[in-house]
Amino acid sequence: MRQLLKYVIVILTMRIAVIGGAGRVGSQIAYALASSTIPIERLQLYDIVDSVKGEVMDLQHAARALGKRLHVREASLEECRGADVIVFVAGLPLSKAGTLDRNSLARENGKILKDTLGRLDDGRSVFVIITNPVDVMTQLAASLIRDRHRVLGISTLTDMSRMEGPGYIIGEHGNNMLAIGNEEFDDGQVKQAGLDVVKLKGGTWFTVASVVRRVVAAIVNDEKALLPLSCSLHGEFGYSDVALSVPCVVGRNGMERIEKVNLTKEQKSVMDRAAESVKSVLSTI
Repeated sequence: MRQLLKYVIVILTMRIAVIGGAGRVGSQIAYALASSTIPIERLQLYDIVDSVKGEVMDLQHAARALGKRLHVREASLEECRGADVIVFVAGLPLSKAGTLDRNSLARENGKILKDTLGRLDDGRSVFVIITNPVDVMTQLAASLIRDRHRVLGISTLTDMSRMEGPGYIIGEHGNNMLAIGNEEFDDGQVKQAGLDVVKLKGGTWFTVASVVRRVVAAIVNDEKALLPLSCSLHGEFGYSDVALSVPCVVGRNGMERIEKVNLTKEQKSVMDRAAESVKSVLSTI
């Protein structure tokens, strides 16, 4: 009974922080979380723009309309520190960069992440990285907090939403990726679908928000869910000091383990290119 009571108390006091919560992606993520069935008690939004105050008010009203007992508030970085899950969205988006090349954002967004992460980490928070280029930012975050298990990047899980048929996608988000369990996988079609949305409306806000909600649910509910997410690799698949999207088991403490996959020679060559690409960008920041 005591163990059950302890579990209930932990669930009821879950705190989620969204860093960059006033942007188009961040605000959609915040709404997806606020309107979900995930047992969140407190939702904190941080941003450097004043519109974050309006986003907080709107979310409070939305939660009330949904009959949810959710405390939403604007918070400083210091107040967000130690949240159970910290969703990191801060950074320059593709729509403002004047390019569709995610890697071109590495310097600017890497600086933002470096300047911010130390003020957020208390040694136990799980970080969900959205900022592009996501695999590069995931590796940078893991190296900064020195705990790869607590850093998960929304990488090819987003691409999976654009894939028809079974299986899942691993590798590098948007560039070098491959499908496991789908012989008809067309990476060109998947890439183009994402680019088309960005060209037409400026970003893939709904898709990203839905994917983040799925990952946060897996963490908060300790689901032990198998999801393809960007993780810092320490020898898995033959790579080290680089983050790539791989199948991993996700629970309350983040990435619990990485699942082994037997790759064909052709698939391994795609993963090799993905690792080289991410490492090349990492070397510039």
